[in-house]
Parts: sequence; C-alpha cells; structure tokens
Amino acid sequence: GAFLKAVGFIIPLMEPRHAAQYTKTIMPTLIRQFETPEEEMRKIVLKVLKQIISCNGIEPSYIENRFSTITSNVSGQEEWLQKRETT
Repeated sequence: GAFLKAVGFIIPLMEPRHAAQYTKTIMPTLIRQFETPEEEMRKIVLKVLKQIISCNGIEPSYIENRFSTITSNVSGQEEWLQKRETT
C-alpha cells in the first residue's frame, strides 16, 4: 500500500513523457492490486489512479481502457455475491 501511495505522489512530479512511461510500467501492478479482495487496497489504487490521471502526458482513456474490463468483472462478481446471499 505504501509503495502505491508513493507512486501516486511521485508520478505527478515527473515530466509528461516520463510520467506516461512510468504509468505504463506500473499499470500491471495497479491492476493486480485492484483485483485483491481487500477493500482498502482498492481505495488506494483508485486514489493513485486519480492522481495519475491528473498528470500532463497521461491520457485518461488509457487508464479507462485498462480498468474497464476489471471494474465490470468486479461489479459482476459483487452482483453475483449479492444474488447468492439473497437466495
């Protein structure tokens, strides 16, 4: 968690091309951590993404494309769990 928080503060300080490059490098780690069942880790990843998206040189569409399938899978899993609990 602390590493990701640090990344969220460091990337906005980078030059745009370095920020974009490092974002692409760190993205698999962010995705992997977002997929964990820990709610606190998901909150950290979302905060880091918010910080990254605000940077120059980062295309919000890149972040959205990488996370769209994951968030739909997470929503689907949560809906399935809710249906399962009510039956």
